[in-house]
Amino acid sequence: MITGTDVQAGQLAGTVLRPRQARALAFILPGSGPTDRNGNGPPGSGLSCDSYAKLAAGLAAHGIASLRADKRGLGASGGDGNAVTLADYVDDCALWLAQMAGQGLPLWLIGHSEGGLVALRAAGLSGVAGIVLLACPGRRLDEVLIAQIGADPGNADLLPCVRDGLDRLAKGLAVDNAPLPPGISGLFAPAVQGFWTSLLEHDPADLAAAVTCPLLIIGGGQDLQVPAGDAGRLASLSGHADLHILPLMNHVLADVPPDDLTANLAAYADPALPLSPALAPLIAAHCMART
Repeated sequence: MITGTDVQAGQLAGTVLRPRQARALAFILPGSGPTDRNGNGPPGSGLSCDSYAKLAAGLAAHGIASLRADKRGLGASGGDGNAVTLADYVDDCALWLAQMAGQGLPLWLIGHSEGGLVALRAAGLSGVAGIVLLACPGRRLDEVLIAQIGADPGNADLLPCVRDGLDRLAKGLAVDNAPLPPGISGLFAPAVQGFWTSLLEHDPADLAAAVTCPLLIIGGGQDLQVPAGDAGRLASLSGHADLHILPLMNHVLADVPPDDLTANLAAYADPALPLSPALAPLIAAHCMART
């Protein structure tokens, strides 16, 4: 029997999904931007696939309880969603771990995309039994973003502005976004520049190399945002991580036909599309074998 329970940790809100005979508890840390506890963005964002809700259900079917939560200032969570840093998200993670400690289960962190950086930074927190990285960048976020924008030839004229802006943020300098082209001015909005600066302080591969607890790294062969090669880089520098590439999985954790851009993009807004069938069993087996 699977039960869902709304939980609260201070001003933060989340959902625990727990099967009757749970063997471990996984905290699903969401990806970038205004992504809610279910893996969806705001109306009109094009992200409405329920990826984290489906992952939670898949884990529960294999004996793993899960917590998924709204970020600060998002959904049912209070606070300012813009005035945050990576360290703030790690603090929030610590708050949730303390809240969940009474569950009596080994606690794992599952970081998706940008959430992988939070998981890596939080690896040393008390109570963390292990880390799972899903589609986590293996390079600094400025490199990833430039590659994503540069993948569209129509963005060629924007790249110099993007590079210059990210370089300034990496040095802790402010960026005047007023004269920037509309396509990228929002990227450098004053409210989020502090968060970008905190992200650019870290190379995910360096963070992975410092992790001593069990580490599972999973990449998707059809991921349009974080190439599977990033997972390989993280694993190679970790030294003890288990690496798995799911050939048909895309960035929102669904299987799509190989090299089919239309189907891949459609998956971002298709909550009926199943979770990649291999994903939940792989995570569950890893957690159970190491706790």
